[in-house]
Amino acid sequence: MSKGNLIGLVLGIALLGMLAWFLRAASQGESDRTVPAERLVEIGITGYFDEEPPPADRAKFEKEIFTTPRGIYTEEDVKANGNTWPSAKYPQNDFPIDLKPRPGDFIDPVLLTRADPNRSWIINGEKYYFACNQSIEEQVLRARNFPSRVRPASEFIQK
Repeated sequence: MSKGNLIGLVLGIALLGMLAWFLRAASQGESDRTVPAERLVEIGITGYFDEEPPPADRAKFEKEIFTTPRGIYTEEDVKANGNTWPSAKYPQNDFPIDLKPRPGDFIDPVLLTRADPNRSWIINGEKYYFACNQSIEEQVLRARNFPSRVRPASEFIQK
């Protein structure tokens, strides 16, 4: 077998694997992009993945996501979080990235870095800690659209 044929075989197997992964995700309705994107279009956000939407659209998006229950993000969670959204609750959104959390530190469930102990959000009745507002948004979207992918908060404490 020549080197060119071997490279072609490897690339073909890789492409076949990717195709199988996409088909499996689509058949289970768990594509990471489609469900949230379709939901954003439904509430009128355009261009969300290309660039930051205008402030009015962003506010509409945040209100929809954080003040309405869906999936395992419940009405009790909305009330426990003060019926607000992260940018209102935590206006300072700068954060130091700490890739080496110490034992006992909280871990951001999205970034898997050390979380800010003063930036928390209740999801499914559990308190999670985050490094930034965008991580809160991502975790709430997971809870709303892919509940099976949300692990318990107790797993996000550095041992």
